[in-house]
Amino acid sequence: MQTSKNQNGFTLVELLIAAIIIAVGVLGWARTQQGSIKNRAISNGITTASELGIAKLEELALECQKNAAIVQANDSVVMQGVQYNREWTIAQGEILDGLDLWRIDIEVNWNHFGPKTVQYQRIVVGD
Repeated sequence: MQTSKNQNGFTLVELLIAAIIIAVGVLGWARTQQGSIKNRAISNGITTASELGIAKLEELALECQKNAAIVQANDSVVMQGVQYNREWTIAQGEILDGLDLWRIDIEVNWNHFGPKTVQYQRIVVGD
């Protein structure tokens, strides 16, 4: 029987090696996607906490000018299934011949992929 030396196609070994290379590539890509999704969730949490903190800071700054009776308080907000805890302190002082001064410190804590905190501070000068 004659055999042809012009055989076309791939051997089984070549196909197995190609399958392994493709599998490693797909697994590597999947892992980077997983990390990307986690990082996006963390970034979203930081953005949400920042917005909550700044919103409360603005509210308290307006409240200080009307009534500085609030000294220390906290509240909780649940957004997108994550609980954000806001704590704030208002300290009153005086500068320059009777000008009132309020220092507002606010801290927002949450736990999503580990505990996280953002902090803000504002000085409000009144009449």
